[in-house]
Amino acid sequence: LLRGGPDLQDRRTISSLLLLAKAYAGKECFDAAREAYRRARDAAEKDNLSRPVCFLGEAQCLIAREKHTEAREILRQGSACVGQWEEGNERKRLSAAFSTLMALSLLLTGQAKEAKKHLKQLQQLVTVLGESKGSSVICDWMEPQLLIVLVYLAHILYYFISGSTSKALAYTDKGLHFIKSLKEETSLAVKLKSHIFHYKALCQLIGGKYSGALDDLSQLFLICRQRYVSSRHLASFHLLLGLYASSVEHLEWSSGHLLAVLKMSKDCHLQHNALLNIIVLRLKQCK
Repeated sequence: LLRGGPDLQDRRTISSLLLLAKAYAGKECFDAAREAYRRARDAAEKDNLSRPVCFLGEAQCLIAREKHTEAREILRQGSACVGQWEEGNERKRLSAAFSTLMALSLLLTGQAKEAKKHLKQLQQLVTVLGESKGSSVICDWMEPQLLIVLVYLAHILYYFISGSTSKALAYTDKGLHFIKSLKEETSLAVKLKSHIFHYKALCQLIGGKYSGALDDLSQLFLICRQRYVSSRHLASFHLLLGLYASSVEHLEWSSGHLLAVLKMSKDCHLQHNALLNIIVLRLKQCK
């Protein structure tokens, strides 16, 4: 690693800010979390160990707020910071984290082709994540085991957007199997699991496997009952139920769930999706 670093007081300030930021992010207070990460980054001007973690946290918050242009600029700055480190597993772990977030940001804006090169890099880097111990720098942002789940989620998104639902389903199974192997299922692990089941159910619906989709929706229902799942997750669940009901021609049931999405969430993507499907339902009912 690079030499030079902050004094003891600065390290305490940085550690406190990182803990605060992580707590805010865990409660999905992303604006407050981003501000804490930004303050930690300013305080860590001479701390080459903590700065990459601050970049990762700030980028995560920006992605959650769908500010992808800003997020990618932060990720580029963070990657350049890591590029100054000596070769080793710690550098590879951080590089994997930056590649994962960059891939997810690109995929969430439909840029599968641009994300592909980052996914290829991850295939070479992901093995070192499994070897991470509790002392790894990256733990100040996210447990390496959960970052592996994010890697699976990035592959699921890539194949889903590319139209290869069979490959996306294969990665949902890998991701869920890996989460099951974790010693502790944290709130973040539960949230990631809900995202994986969401895409698994969608893939089943697209493939006409309604029985399998219903099984996945049942699992998602159990997850949504847990206290740390947000209202957005609940709204996504209602959207999936509406799509399932429409697929099996239960139009009134479908309409009820889609209207629930409009009442529960202010997320523009969820609302637009629900409205589009309500229009489709009305057209079906007019036949």
